[in-house]
This record gives sequence, structure tokens and C-alpha cells, in this order.
Amino acid sequence: GSVHSFHALARELRVTPWGRRLAPRLRQAAREEIRHARSMRSEAHARGVAVPRQTFSRPSPARSLFDIALENAREGCAFETYSALSAAHQARHAADPELRARFARIAEDETNHAELAWDLHRRFLRELPRQQASALDATLRRALRELAGDDVMSPSSAPVAPELLDIGLPDARVERHLRSELARALEARADELDARV
Repeated sequence: GSVHSFHALARELRVTPWGRRLAPRLRQAAREEIRHARSMRSEAHARGVAVPRQTFSRPSPARSLFDIALENAREGCAFETYSALSAAHQARHAADPELRARFARIAEDETNHAELAWDLHRRFLRELPRQQASALDATLRRALRELAGDDVMSPSSAPVAPELLDIGLPDARVERHLRSELARALEARADELDARV
């Protein structure tokens, strides 16, 4: 899904000169996501786990910059950044050294993807009309509250099965701590951006 998202984003942002300049980073991110999927598929097969086939719909019609910005704020700035932190946690806590090494590589890539999302967010705040930029900031703040678990719509932290702890996933208590601390740090980052724009 991430591969398709990065390719779609590269296509959609071609309408702007700065979007064309970012296209190589977006294509690189798509290649890294392919590598992650292959790496995890290989690990799953080695452990006798069947990987379900994924199907993806045709590309949707091009979206406005505002719609792209809203999705980027939520999925990129908030949840892609958590994805990087989660992979870093797995890189330290997975039982298998090979898995730890794989997650370390994934964490590095995901951190770069999160930085790309924040670079885009900064650009969107500058390029969009003031009213849309304010709505974009509000969307990011809602996503950060959801990430921290402060929002009624936040995903529940169900207990992690023991076999998943072996691959380094945090238990519910640690996950809640990671989410809330990250959300606090990202809130400060959003404040900095607001002050600059």
C-alpha cells in the first residue's frame, strides 16, 4: 500500500515545480517499501507463516494539494513517524539478531520517510491559502491526539500475543508510552513550524 501511495504522490505533485524536485525522494521511498515487504515476506515464509496476497484498486483521480496535504499530515507526519519509532523498538527488542538487523534497516528508511512527510507538511503550510493552512494544522493536531490515545477515535491497544513480543513489538503499556511521548515531541515540532510560517 505504501508503494502505491508514494508513486501516486509523485504523480500528483508533478503539477508543482517543488513537487517535481521531490519526485526522486518519493520514488526512492517506494523502492524502500518494496524492499521492506520482500524482507518481511521472507521472514514470514521462513517461520511458516502464510502471507496473504494484496490487491490494489486503480489509481484514484488526482486530488487537490489541500487533500494531499491533509492525508500527509495524518498518515505521514503522525503515523509514519510512529512507524519509524516502532521499527526502532523492534530493532532493539526482537529476540532474533537477524530480525533486529532487518528492523534497524527498516527503522532508518521509515525515519527518512517521516522526514519527507514533514518536509512536505512545511511546504504545504507555506503554499496553501491561510484558511487551508489552518485546517491542515488542525488535522495534524487531531492526528497527534489520536496517536497519543487522547482522542475517542484512537485505536485500542489490545494485548500483544507472546509470539509477537518475540519480534520486538511493544506490549500495550510500552506502546502507550511510546505513542504519548512521540506525540508530545511532534506537537512541539508542529508548534515550531507554526511559529516559522
